[in-house]
Amino acid sequence: MSDTIKTAKKELRREMREKMRIVGQDARAVLSHLACALVVQTEWFKHANIILSYRPMPHECSPEEIIEFARKHGKTLVFPLCCEAGKLRLFAPNLDRMDECFTTGVYGILEPIPEKCIELSIADVDLVLAPGIAFSKQKVRLGQGGGYYDRILEGHTGKTIGFCYPFQVVDTLPYEPHDAVMDAVVTSDGII
Repeated sequence: MSDTIKTAKKELRREMREKMRIVGQDARAVLSHLACALVVQTEWFKHANIILSYRPMPHECSPEEIIEFARKHGKTLVFPLCCEAGKLRLFAPNLDRMDECFTTGVYGILEPIPEKCIELSIADVDLVLAPGIAFSKQKVRLGQGGGYYDRILEGHTGKTIGFCYPFQVVDTLPYEPHDAVMDAVVTSDGII
């Protein structure tokens, strides 16, 4: 990665984290609710049987309403577990006892407990709901910097939706060929 791109990504991450941090809890709830309502109305969501979602960090746009909607409609939910060497493993919890299937992981995120879940492959997943620090209007994703989603999405043939607050969508962002490009980006303002 060139130093210029690395520096630009680092600065954009810092800027977006600060913006995310100052959004109040009530505003986060409203923005997340509106974005969730848009996702569950998409044909991609309606036709997906297996959905990779995530448990949000404290300041991220929360997909919890999507998770609950998917549970009620009999969809299989899969969640990532961050592992060594920048790899993600994917686990489907028992939806009737989801609370028992998660623990707080190394990044302070709720992660699946492998012994209480079924491991699946990214090839099994129909729809990915991906968090990010920022997304461009061309749907390029800028993540936290670990490359977890870039690597796991590399061979994914299903649909991908970036999920974020409206201010996280920027005209352009610094990117490299390995950075994941979404099929759509959903915010409370609409679908790109």
